[in-house]
Amino acid sequence: MPSRFFTLLIFFILYTLNGCNSTIVTPTSVQFSATVEPVSTSTATLQVPISTVLPASPTSTPDPLSLSLRLATARGWNKLDPFATTSADYYKIFANTFSSLVRYKTGEGTRPFVHEVVPDLASSWEQPDDKTYIFRLNQDARWSDLPAVNGRSVTGDDVVQSLEYLMLESVHGWMWEKVKSIELVDASTVRISLLEPQASFLDLLASGFNVIMPTEIWESDEYDLARGPLIGSGPFVFMPEVSEFTRAAEFRRNPNFYESGGNVEFLSWLIVPNDATRVALFETGQLDVLRIPPGEIARYTDKKHPEMIVGLQTIPVGWMVSLNHQPTVMNKWGDQLPFADGRIREALSLAIDREDIFQTHFKGASLLGLSMPVPSHNAQIKEDELRELLRYDSQEATGILQEALPRGQTLQFELIIPNMGQISDSVGELIADDFREIGAEVEIVKVSLERYTATVLTNPGNFQAAFGPSRSYFSADHWLRGRFLTNGSHNASSISNVELNLMIDIQSNRTDPKQRAAALRQAQRLVLENYHSLPIHPDAEWLAVKSRVSGWSTFHDYPHQRFLREISLKDS
Repeated sequence: MPSRFFTLLIFFILYTLNGCNSTIVTPTSVQFSATVEPVSTSTATLQVPISTVLPASPTSTPDPLSLSLRLATARGWNKLDPFATTSADYYKIFANTFSSLVRYKTGEGTRPFVHEVVPDLASSWEQPDDKTYIFRLNQDARWSDLPAVNGRSVTGDDVVQSLEYLMLESVHGWMWEKVKSIELVDASTVRISLLEPQASFLDLLASGFNVIMPTEIWESDEYDLARGPLIGSGPFVFMPEVSEFTRAAEFRRNPNFYESGGNVEFLSWLIVPNDATRVALFETGQLDVLRIPPGEIARYTDKKHPEMIVGLQTIPVGWMVSLNHQPTVMNKWGDQLPFADGRIREALSLAIDREDIFQTHFKGASLLGLSMPVPSHNAQIKEDELRELLRYDSQEATGILQEALPRGQTLQFELIIPNMGQISDSVGELIADDFREIGAEVEIVKVSLERYTATVLTNPGNFQAAFGPSRSYFSADHWLRGRFLTNGSHNASSISNVELNLMIDIQSNRTDPKQRAAALRQAQRLVLENYHSLPIHPDAEWLAVKSRVSGWSTFHDYPHQRFLREISLKDS
């Protein structure tokens, strides 16, 4: 079997749902640990022959195995235009073709849900006032060696035209609503002026969706963004001649890439929908990374496997219990649900044994947090404070609930859980049992992910209580405004808190990093102290990574995975 088309599945969750965090995940809890005898390479469970998912071997490029990183994902792509899609599947595969002015820091030293903005195409930037950003381009930045650009330097004209298109024509235009103008200062300097101060501007700019493409694509009537070719200045170059959207996406190293680090010469993304097939490819040496299916987790984590590293990887999407605050919400018996009462919400929060969930499903990894993306670790609540706010005390919870309810009344409600697999079902059952332990009567109702999104994650909500993932967010401001601002677009629980509204407005205008960090910490406290969200854990999945791979990140800028540029491979 040819060696160049083997790939990995890094996970996903919430596909195109949009969201992020301020979670505390202790670094040691999610780092990969080499606690691993050989896993059986039996393919008895293989349901799809490997030959049906691997493309034919091309002869156009060399393919030394030691230089090829082989990954897999469940879905392919249906268009090539980065300005016309928000698909997580697209950006997971193609993000490393492009560069942006700035990006989130990846690799060593990163912490879960901390989105620190660092240079990418821009070598530096300054902010002379609250509404102006001046970016100076990296003088070493060049386009790939494709014929249309032939490795020429990236210019300010490229940046201006791309950003104007993003602002006026792309599906990402909402990120640019507060931008007044984009101007070319000189050949390598660009100025962006805002209509008003926006503390989250750099957070959104770095999200990975604001890619830069060369002026040639705007100036040629023959160029079609939907068909390509994809021309970028990122670490890898897409090879459409040996790729197929239902089978594999193939990339080679960009010889003109301006950053050092990493030695991957070829990157392969196999499109493999079937879990058993991905396991078989990994265990026969044809994938370097495997998202371990739920049914296989014990087999990989309960033994030592010297040829691989097994560990948890977190994604910036939070799983939480949502309680509908609307006073008109009724249960099926016609009783008005009292979730607008903070005492009821406090009792339910105290009832949840999060450590039991971590032990049962995540081997004891500490995954406590709020899942809000923040610009620095200083903007996160300290772990000891977080543990106090999310503590477990079933006895206290029982007393609070009994005191809050009218004499003789029982709290009865439905808990919606989206159909997202074994772990979500199991964790949902544990949470329901915790609520039952303090005297609540809970009926679990399983629904499709689409229905969950429409009824639990969209304002106005149509549910009583729910356990499931949040949307995916790229800035703290986006997260706070969408979920907790009165009448926010994702405020399906009808939360209305005057003090929290004020703090959301304050943090959005604080462009000084220290002042903004303080405002964000206070906003998190208000969310947790009022039990407006009952966070359970960030999305976390078990990965097996071949020991030949060095630099795999335990937390990354999902879905873009720009840390792939830093991966180094050992000789096989």
